[in-house]
Amino acid sequence: MYSKGEIRLGLSMNNKRWVVIGDIVNSKNIENRKKFQLQFEKIMDEINQDFQENIMENFQITLGDEFTGVINNPRIIMSLILNFFLKLKNIKLRFGIGLYDKKKEYNTGYIKAKEAISKAKKCDYPLYININDLKENRYYLLVSLSLILFIYNYNQFSTRQKTIMYYLLKNKNQKNIARKLHISQAAVSQAVKNINWRLLKSLYNKYPDLSEEINNDKNKTFKDGYIALIGEWNTKVTSKQKANKILSRINRDYPEIIQADFITTVPTTGGNYEFQGLLKSKNNIFKLIYSLINNIDDKLYLGIGIGAISTEKKEVAVGMDGPAFHRARKALKKTKKAGKKLYYLENNEQLSKYILIILLLAIDIINNLTVKQLKAIQLKQKGLTQQEIADQLNISRTAVTSRLARADFKTIFHIENLLNQMVFNI
Repeated sequence: MYSKGEIRLGLSMNNKRWVVIGDIVNSKNIENRKKFQLQFEKIMDEINQDFQENIMENFQITLGDEFTGVINNPRIIMSLILNFFLKLKNIKLRFGIGLYDKKKEYNTGYIKAKEAISKAKKCDYPLYININDLKENRYYLLVSLSLILFIYNYNQFSTRQKTIMYYLLKNKNQKNIARKLHISQAAVSQAVKNINWRLLKSLYNKYPDLSEEINNDKNKTFKDGYIALIGEWNTKVTSKQKANKILSRINRDYPEIIQADFITTVPTTGGNYEFQGLLKSKNNIFKLIYSLINNIDDKLYLGIGIGAISTEKKEVAVGMDGPAFHRARKALKKTKKAGKKLYYLENNEQLSKYILIILLLAIDIINNLTVKQLKAIQLKQKGLTQQEIADQLNISRTAVTSRLARADFKTIFHIENLLNQMVFNI
């Protein structure tokens, strides 16, 4: 096979047609480029044949290492991405998404796609969508997050894991996959042991229906509502004083995120200590959730509820009530029943389930970072330069650059930004 390269794809979105521009990154590293180009043209023909019902203009190589195609159905995007991954096994794929009205000229969509691919190159994103008029649409943000998370996870897989994941997404069981790949079933099981393939499969299966909701004018970001969070330790903490000390630290460390301070609530008979708080919108709430789940010695269950409150806002979330807290309480019960880290509920339960998948995949990405990578990212989030990070960690600037690059920190920041816009921009 040829040596490793990468692909960035910029897709521009309007109402009925989607323009897709692909660009091979680090193409100079590909050995025997002439042979590769012939292979790539063959792959284009296969893609065009496989998706002929939804391709309006065939994918073809255009300028240099770029290629372009036009499709008419957002439902196929994730499947299209998966096929590019499978056929270009040693090349990473990056995508951007968009829609343009079929009544408008093709150039409108093409210009947006060119802008999208330029943004992907400049920011080193795996995906960028160039649709300014849909940025308030929650489904647009969900589609963007879905594809970014799918690509990010897939790029972390080995070649064997990518192939196995493809067949799992096509509903093949491990026994059939082993037979098809001429390996043992134990080898298949071992290959997927450390990847969250069930969550990715859920994302893949739910994506087509979700993508069609982009044009629904009702699917806007919440304009009124509150974010309630209720937690429970899944083991007995040594004392209420310890619980209060932990919550005091959280309240102190995240004043820009917390609207009503977390307070310990009296547990039910024989139960564990609980706590509740009210969060601010338009801030990095995902950072707080991750900190609660992973940076406290005692493990927690978390329930997040979105909705109104029926009591006045207070400095401390004591005696507060309403739909937001009711949903957070219901989410907490679901968390405990399912044995998960958290659950999320708003007025649309189907959408809540999809958002939960997104949140769990995002948490999984952070969990897979090394301690050193995570520390460098946290300092970068605080606005420190790479030299300042190096000084604080007592390492070289080169080491900081390496840790951030290996973690793909720009994509992680992009994911967090989209999460806060999509889930918590109330």
